[in-house]
Amino acid sequence: MKIIPAVDIQKCKVVRLYQGKADTAKEYFSDPVKAAKIFEEEGAEIIHIVDLDAAMEKGDNSDIIIKIAESVDSEIQVGGGIRTLEKAVNFLNKNIKRVVLGTAFFNNKNLPEYLIKEYGKDRVVAAVDQYKGKVKIKGWLKSTELPLLTCIKIIEEIGPGFILLSSIEADGTMRGPDIATIEKVIEHVKIPLIIAGGISSVNDLIALKKFKPYGVIIGRALYEKAFTLPEAVKIIGGD
Repeated sequence: MKIIPAVDIQKCKVVRLYQGKADTAKEYFSDPVKAAKIFEEEGAEIIHIVDLDAAMEKGDNSDIIIKIAESVDSEIQVGGGIRTLEKAVNFLNKNIKRVVLGTAFFNNKNLPEYLIKEYGKDRVVAAVDQYKGKVKIKGWLKSTELPLLTCIKIIEEIGPGFILLSSIEADGTMRGPDIATIEKVIEHVKIPLIIAGGISSVNDLIALKKFKPYGVIIGRALYEKAFTLPEAVKIIGGD
């Protein structure tokens, strides 16, 4: 289970949101590159970057994200507002290991289909951002009105390498992961799963490891120093 630190970028700063609400941003770093380098030094194999401005259609931090990819050796996966072929290809050609697509899987499935065919499934992650059993898109601002498992079935037919399952209610709260939903999904999903939302302690990671996900994304808990990345890797391991 990979321990994957998150670097969420809003207005060129590293922030964390509470349940994805833009007006709850708390700044942790003024320089996203510095944040990524710290996580690399602490042993991160993968760093998860989210362009919050692009996700909410309020801006674009692509230049900063590409600079991060050029500055660290950790694998970089990027999500947030990647809804066009041009943007996705630009990232994949700039030392970025994976792109994370959410909206495109429901509004423009030709995009993930093309990327999977041309770059391979392992470079495409499908974001499933769920709120009370329904999947949201466009920076969590719009609901698909489709049940969670229906969305997962749609995604699996397209064939990405990974599914990123996020709980919007848990995101940024440090209240613990949405175990009930994870248990429900794990019984049906065939694609390697990455879990995000609500991690508050190493005990949460121990609880999640039993589901054998590919990885777990951690944000606020690392920034608030509930535990360190090296502590998590030591206890959980990177397998």
